[in-house]
Amino acid sequence: MCAVKEAFDKKTKTVILVGGEDDLAVLPVLLIAPLGFSIYYGQPGEGLVRVDVTEENKEKAYRLVEKFIVGD
Repeated sequence: MCAVKEAFDKKTKTVILVGGEDDLAVLPVLLIAPLGFSIYYGQPGEGLVRVDVTEENKEKAYRLVEKFIVGD
């Protein structure tokens, strides 16, 4: 998560390379990215995937992440 925040703090074009396969890596990027940005990532069998950073997509990501949080 720190690498994602630092990438947006730099205010320059940045690539975050995730070693291995991590299908969930897009979630923290989507939650931190400013509205209006686009996120691109590779998906096996699909090719390049584009996700626009919108309120709706941020809400979807938040709901997914929320499922991973263990409650009391």
